[in-house]
Amino acid sequence: MRDIGFEKGMTFNQIFIFGDSFADNDRLNTYKGGIRDSNLHKVNKNNLSKLWTEKLKNNLNHLEYHNHGKIARGPYHTMNMIKKQTYTEEDLIVAVLSFHDVIDNDRLFEINLKHQNYIHSLKAKTIILHVYYDEILKHEYTFPLSLYDISNYEILSKQEEISKRRWDRRVNHLSWSNHNILCDCILKMINGFNNFYYDDFNFKFLSLDEAYHSELVENKKGFIYE
Repeated sequence: MRDIGFEKGMTFNQIFIFGDSFADNDRLNTYKGGIRDSNLHKVNKNNLSKLWTEKLKNNLNHLEYHNHGKIARGPYHTMNMIKKQTYTEEDLIVAVLSFHDVIDNDRLFEINLKHQNYIHSLKAKTIILHVYYDEILKHEYTFPLSLYDISNYEILSKQEEISKRRWDRRVNHLSWSNHNILCDCILKMINGFNNFYYDDFNFKFLSLDEAYHSELVENKKGFIYE
């Protein structure tokens, strides 16, 4: 990762995180038997500080921190959560826009562009990440890579083999090294730098079994991420 640096000592009144399983700092995106509420499927407290969301919080001065990330939530849910809050110029919003509640996947980028434009129009400092990125979403404060691709590029297997697996072992679908890099990218974006490449991230270092549990996708249709 190139050492661009960021403005240390930046202070925000409130930090807000929104999104799906790429942002959830509470529940794992992997479970067995459908028991989502079990403590066995919570983020281990010892690992909490390793998450990109927590690292971001710990690198910024702030008065309040709110993480509204929830697994398997799409952009409409995320936008509803965003619109419930009131923001000032002293706040920071980091939003991950996903796909889960979009019925027409062919219109995903069009739909998320409208959501993105709304978020960037808010008074707060805003940073947007997309699970699936496209050039039509290009913006100074929008991360120019797909989180989905960063996640899959960690794995040595081919995409067709990855797509067969259901439950991810990794918190937020990322290994710890890429949590660090993603946090650094967001800090640099806050400071006005937005020139990132997939080569900036660590890739092709996990076996499929290291990244995913053995359960297979059933009746797979379209996008599969939780």
